[in-house]
Amino acid sequence: MLVEEGFYWLTDVEETTEMYLTPNHNLKMSLDAELFDESLSFSGSLANENNYKAKKALWLESYRKYAIYSVCAVNDEAYFLHYSDSM
Repeated sequence: MLVEEGFYWLTDVEETTEMYLTPNHNLKMSLDAELFDESLSFSGSLANENNYKAKKALWLESYRKYAIYSVCAVNDEAYFLHYSDSM
């Protein structure tokens, strides 16, 4: 499939995730529809970028009730990884 570089949404009506795609790269996705966010994983040349986004989305969802997500969402990857690993 030919795509332009950018972010794309995948949804199964109840759950949604954002994926990063670029031309001439491959991405394979694996998931259990019953555990959408919890089971989502990627392999291929864009796996690192997309597994990071999936992990961050799951983390943000789990901490939404504490409103901390707004602080981490506006900071860079290093900040997010430091605080997500320390919790």
